[in-house]
Amino acid sequence: MITPISYAPPSAEEKLRMNETVDEGFSTPLKSTPLNSFNTIALKLKVPQTAKNIKEGEEGEEDLENIREKRKTKPVESLKSPYLQRVVVMKNRVQDIERKVAETIFAARGELDDVLFNSYFIDGQRIHFESFKERNEISAGVIDMWAYIHNMAEEKRNVGSLKKLYGHTSMITAEMANMTHNSKALTQKFNENMKNLLFLSPVYESIRDIDLALFPMMLGDDHYYVVCFNLKEPQIHILDNMDHKQSVKDRYQKKLVNLRYQFIKFLKDNGHRNYQALNSYKVGNMKMPWQTKHNFIDCGIFAMRHMETYSGKKDFDAGFVKEGAEQDQQIEDLRKKYLSKILLSDYNENKHVVESEVE
Repeated sequence: MITPISYAPPSAEEKLRMNETVDEGFSTPLKSTPLNSFNTIALKLKVPQTAKNIKEGEEGEEDLENIREKRKTKPVESLKSPYLQRVVVMKNRVQDIERKVAETIFAARGELDDVLFNSYFIDGQRIHFESFKERNEISAGVIDMWAYIHNMAEEKRNVGSLKKLYGHTSMITAEMANMTHNSKALTQKFNENMKNLLFLSPVYESIRDIDLALFPMMLGDDHYYVVCFNLKEPQIHILDNMDHKQSVKDRYQKKLVNLRYQFIKFLKDNGHRNYQALNSYKVGNMKMPWQTKHNFIDCGIFAMRHMETYSGKKDFDAGFVKEGAEQDQQIEDLRKKYLSKILLSDYNENKHVVESEVE
């Protein structure tokens, strides 16, 4: 059985079996929700059937499977070098190219809907990248692109490192958060999101291949945090840059309840051996020396850094100093570094557009 997180411990009446679902009366399929409020093209993540890439009808379905087969390739060892640097080094100064990219984007040239990041599955418009400007809240679209390039980079994963899967910010939408944790409609939509996420992976076929699953989440519509499921050494941690005194239940409420329940159910339904251990693990809000009391703007940068550096352990080091002027400078530098990392990524088919604009 899956124990809902809001019940600790559950009574006999409250315990629900994993294969029991509640029909909340949704006679029509749940509406598809864009990955974020800005990116209208992000629905490519749902079923990537476009006129450009997939033919209509049965041939389209065959082409989709062919694309999937081509994408699921085992990386050669040369691409999995232990010396490959995938994490942004915080102590390094901002490079000239990173500064130029930032200056170009922050100059407010071009149209807000210019597509600067293009891939088969997700696009990013100029408005997303302008949110990297200092003292601006990072858009959800940025974090979705961040998750995307990290999922793609798993094909170059260092030998011996954890196999990671990164969710997008709409794995549990506000609409889904309002549903009963074991409703059929919620299960249907969450399973669809998980299957699409695994479809995107260039290397992983099944959730059984994954060691660490990271889900960037939104508290209300203005605060990001990350929920991490360690599937190898069963643990569930919340990475939240805010130093708060609230309980997990009071702060994160039904959105976390539904994510935890549905993800563990997905593990069970797909034969993951550690689903029971995760179900028994008490969700922990991780204490980190760099947590903040007064910074209510940069949660997106903290979430991106936590996604990039979290190793599945309580004692991980994201590289931040304690809250203060030096930390503020670290965040300002990361804004420029992360902006360039996304736009100049090899997974951005419009990389040349950005390079031309910077020149």
